[in-house]
Amino acid sequence: MIIVEAGDSPARSGVWSAEAVRLVGPAPAPVAERMMGSPHTADEGSLPIHIAVRLGGEALYLGTAKVSRAGTADGVLTDCELRFEAPLRRQLLNRVRPPLPALDLPGLEWLSNVNGDRAAALEQFITGWYPGTGTDATEPPATSSSSCLPAGLRQLYQLAKQWPGALGAQNGILPELDLHADHLGEMLVFGVENQGGFFWSLLWTLDGPEADPTVWFREFDEEPTLRPFWPWVPTRFYVAPGLVVHVSSEDGEAFDVRAGASHRSALAPLADLPVDRIRFDG
Repeated sequence: MIIVEAGDSPARSGVWSAEAVRLVGPAPAPVAERMMGSPHTADEGSLPIHIAVRLGGEALYLGTAKVSRAGTADGVLTDCELRFEAPLRRQLLNRVRPPLPALDLPGLEWLSNVNGDRAAALEQFITGWYPGTGTDATEPPATSSSSCLPAGLRQLYQLAKQWPGALGAQNGILPELDLHADHLGEMLVFGVENQGGFFWSLLWTLDGPEADPTVWFREFDEEPTLRPFWPWVPTRFYVAPGLVVHVSSEDGEAFDVRAGASHRSALAPLADLPVDRIRFDG
């Protein structure tokens, strides 16, 4: 049995959503073996893992769960996600993970500058959406590599010194020192998919960087496409304070929707939508 504290803090173990519990390590060796399926615990692997939450002086039982992901570093379990076999009802979820009050969500000032002052739009979006390091980043002398970059990409790298999350996580912008040419030596690769399946690049030019260069998308050895997002499916973006929604459809009848939020409270209006969900963290 795993007993976690009630609350909503990503930095510690607890109920993450109606479908999942997240554990933050490091964990003792017996726990790591149980979560990671060590040969020594093979017989225990078929036994259920019970989840409870401490409320006051009591433990509220939530049901059973199975390990869906386990992260390690140097053989030590650092984090783990368990999926409930029966999702929690919203009323119960609100007891064990009380809703946090809405914070000052990032506004939409950046949107008015997207088609005009794009440098201002980029700075407003990044400084509003991503947590900063709290340190000052002074402008360094231009290096040979940065001088070959378009102004927008140079600005992104400068902002990322204080707001590193702006470079992305799963599919991200490469750090400036990791920029490289493609296998043909024709394109400057600046963004990659997490498994290396596809990448984003800019065309090398001998006359210096273009002011607003075309972004090229390329999958494996296919021909590059003139489009910054997934090129085979029409994609639209919708925004609200603290919320960005990505909507795509192959046939115009079935739609795939993904939402990113700066704070969990921004997802609250989507909680009761009658749609089929793969995952919902609100």
